[in-house]
Amino acid sequence: MENIRYDKIHEEIDQVIGQERAPKADDRNNMPYTNALLHEMQRISDTFPVGLMRSTTRDVTFHGYHIPKGTNVMPMLTTVLNDPSLFETPEKFNIKHFLDEKGKFKKNNGFMPFSAGLNKQYYLFIKL
Repeated sequence: MENIRYDKIHEEIDQVIGQERAPKADDRNNMPYTNALLHEMQRISDTFPVGLMRSTTRDVTFHGYHIPKGTNVMPMLTTVLNDPSLFETPEKFNIKHFLDEKGKFKKNNGFMPFSAGLNKQYYLFIKL
């Protein structure tokens, strides 16, 4: 984590939150560098490599494999969090994964540290 600018984090905290109040969830929208840092920490830590089990609601073909309706599947989140097509340097801590050229926070469709949403199709399935 050698590329972290701690001075930038302190600056954002002082400007947005100050010393007189506790932070609020909405503050992160006004703290792009700190928000990017938190996102990258969650991505690189890969806390939950496998998401919650779900069942297919219809027959599905995924990467050439037939998965029948009612099959229990589990999203492999770690494959997305380390996908080089979604993250420039997936094996390294890189806060720029979540910052644009102007230093503004940018969303990344590969960011799903805890679970895959219903419409996410980036992950692999395991048939149980």
